[in-house]
Amino acid sequence: MSLSLLSSATSFAPADAGIQCGVASGQFALNPPTLTSAVGTGKLSFWWNWNTAPGVDTTGLSASTIAAMQKSFVPMLWGQAPPGDFDFLQYAEGDVMGYNEPDLYGPPCCNCDGKQSYYPATSSGWLPLFDPANAAVLWKDTVNNLTSTQRSGTTLRRIVSPSMANGAKPAVGVDCTLDPAASGNTKRCEGWLSMFKAATLKLKCSKFDGTQTNCWDVIDAIQVHAYAKSASDVLTKIDDYLDVFSDDFTGSGGRSQKTLWLTEVAAASNDGAEVAAFASALMASSGGLADRTKYASVSHVSWFSEYFFPGFNVTGHVAKPAESWSSSLFNPFGGLTDVGSAFFAGCEKAR
Repeated sequence: MSLSLLSSATSFAPADAGIQCGVASGQFALNPPTLTSAVGTGKLSFWWNWNTAPGVDTTGLSASTIAAMQKSFVPMLWGQAPPGDFDFLQYAEGDVMGYNEPDLYGPPCCNCDGKQSYYPATSSGWLPLFDPANAAVLWKDTVNNLTSTQRSGTTLRRIVSPSMANGAKPAVGVDCTLDPAASGNTKRCEGWLSMFKAATLKLKCSKFDGTQTNCWDVIDAIQVHAYAKSASDVLTKIDDYLDVFSDDFTGSGGRSQKTLWLTEVAAASNDGAEVAAFASALMASSGGLADRTKYASVSHVSWFSEYFFPGFNVTGHVAKPAESWSSSLFNPFGGLTDVGSAFFAGCEKAR
């Protein structure tokens, strides 16, 4: 329901390194003790909140928790217009996130098509980003404004692609250049990132060190979101992205080598035991994301943590009227839930 920015001069972790974990949530601002619990696991490598600033009341938090919060926060850029200023980069230690789910049409709407589909306030709530070719031009401006502003050479940053809500492969017969707000036109652009890649390869962008490349290879990581009834469905989606963008993950064919970030993931359920089992399966050391032989190219994962959120249709499951799901890593008093324990159990120590 939401990219991140690092210079290609920055080396990625070794393939056998454990997966870096994070949290996608507004809970830290609403309930600061949850931040103490997250930092206390020793495994909070990054977190983000669909905003450019943490927005956390630090009263009562320890100095070490505040420092960890600031170090691991990842700002996010929204919409097609460049930000008015880049003051928010004071909150960024290494990465900056960009467009949220431009492959999914907004504006905010639940049950707007009578089928319990959930369209959050995605970047594609503004038509220009839904068309990958238009988004590519706007991306060029966004990146070049950002890198030219921050070309001091003092901080290396990682650029992560726009976040993808849909699948890696284009759907036959679906035209993503048509206005998604118009009746009968698709609200989902399957394979958006492939079309975006083709367009950005033709455009010039500057890295943070001032060197030139195309506006696709300025990206260091590809970002995906996934909600599902089973962890295996999430892993299948990841497998598709690893296959479609194999040249990017291997660094072959002239592509800069990238990693994959799964930046929003949760189970389609409000049963705590079921969600905890989902988290354990997703993070399993054999066949899951902690399997560093199978998923060496997946470097980061952040769990979508909310006490409750509206359910929507996913593969193999049609949401019931007024169905809601729960994905919280934290209980109301700040401690870890069983879901939180299951998720962080598969994570590497924060670096």
